[in-house]
Amino acid sequence: MNRLPMLRKILALLAAGFLSIPTLAFETVEVSGRGETKNEAIVQALVQAVRQVNGARIESVPGASVFLEETVQGLTSRFVARVEDVQLLREVTRGYVRSYELLESKREESAVEVRLSATVLTFDPDNPRPGSAKSLVVAPFQLATGALRFDGKVEGAEALLETLRNDLETRLVRANKFLVLTRQDLGPLLKELQFIDGKWTSEEEKVKLGHQFGGDYLVSGRIESLAVHTDRRPPGPAGYVKVTKTADVALSLSMYNVGSGRIEWTESYARSYSWDGEELKRDPDLQDDQFVARALVLDASESLYATLLGRSFRPKVVKVKASPAGPVTFVLNAGSGILSVGDVLELVLLEPLGPDPDTGLDLGMDETFVGLLRITRQTDRTSEAVFAESTTALQDWARSLEEAERAKLACREHLGQ
Repeated sequence: MNRLPMLRKILALLAAGFLSIPTLAFETVEVSGRGETKNEAIVQALVQAVRQVNGARIESVPGASVFLEETVQGLTSRFVARVEDVQLLREVTRGYVRSYELLESKREESAVEVRLSATVLTFDPDNPRPGSAKSLVVAPFQLATGALRFDGKVEGAEALLETLRNDLETRLVRANKFLVLTRQDLGPLLKELQFIDGKWTSEEEKVKLGHQFGGDYLVSGRIESLAVHTDRRPPGPAGYVKVTKTADVALSLSMYNVGSGRIEWTESYARSYSWDGEELKRDPDLQDDQFVARALVLDASESLYATLLGRSFRPKVVKVKASPAGPVTFVLNAGSGILSVGDVLELVLLEPLGPDPDTGLDLGMDETFVGLLRITRQTDRTSEAVFAESTTALQDWARSLEEAERAKLACREHLGQ
C-alpha cells in the first residue's frame, strides 16, 4: 500500500494556489453585419463584436491599440466564415473571438445582412496576447451514492468536491496550456444548469455548458469512493491495543470535446494507504479523518492533473543544448507536474505524411524512434533530459541537428522510472 506523501505541504500549496488563481473573462454580445456576401457580412459582424467588447478598454491602455488592430486585420484578411474554421477564427483573432452563432441572415437588394451572437475574450493588460490556446472548463465534481465512508466525523461532502475541483483548476491555470474558464466566469451559468453541489447532470447538459461559453473541452469527474477506517484490536497478552488506520480513494475523470460532443478519454484513479500505530503517534494529524480525507483528494488531484496534461499534450523538445564536451541536453515543454526526475521517455522524430492522394485529408505524422531520454532536471513548466542509452553516433547526430529538425522532436511514450 502507498503512503500519503507530504500532507501538510500539499494542503499549504492548495491554500496559496487559491489566492493566486487568475481569471479569464468572456462577454457574449449580439451584433449585426452587412456585406456583399454572407461571409463578408459575418466578418463585419465579428469585427463589430470585438470593437464593442474591447474597443474602449484597449484604447484606454497606452500602446495597447495594436492588439485591437491585429485582431480586426486578421478577421478581414484571413477568416473565411465556415463552421469548420472555428480554430482558424481563434488563430487570426489571437484568441479574442472564441465562437459565434448565426441568428439571422437576409438579403436586401445587393447586400446581405446578418445578426449573430459572438463570445469574445475581454482584454487583459497583464495578458494582452492570449493566443489561440484551446479553452477548458473544469465542471464541479460529482459524488457517487454512498461514496463517503468514515469512522470519524467528516463534515461537508460539498467542500471535498470543491477542494478537488479547485485544486485541479489551479494546477491547470499554472500549467498555461489551456485557457481555463474559472468558477468566477461560470458561476451564473452553473446555477442555471443546476450543475453545482455534485448533482448529477446529463452529458448533453455538460456539452451545452461548454457551447454557451465557447469552450473547446469540458473536464468532468466523480468521486466513486472515499473511505477512512481505524481498526482497534483488543489488548493482547502484553495489554497493548493494536491500532491501524487505512484509507482509500477512487475517482473517474472524463474529457469531452464540446465541438463534437464526443468523449476524448476517460481515466480511473484508485489508491490505498495504511498507517500503523507508531506512525499515527508520530503524526497526530493522521488521527483526524477530515484531514486525511482532504489529503486523499489533493493527492488524487495531482495524479489526475498529470494524466490530463499527458493525454492532451505529448512532451515536445523546445531546445537542444549541445556543448562540445558534455552530453547533449534536451529541454522539454513539460514540467514537474507531468514528469519526474528519473523518468524515461521515447524520443521520436516527427515527419508529416502530407495529404491523402484520394481524399486530400491530412494523414498525420510518421514517427521515427530515435532513442531513450532520462529526465535529469526540472522546473514547474520544463524538464531537461539526456540520452538514457547513449552512443557516440547518437550524440553526434543530436549535435548536428538543424533548427527545423529540432522542432520535429517529441516524446512518444512515458516508460516510468
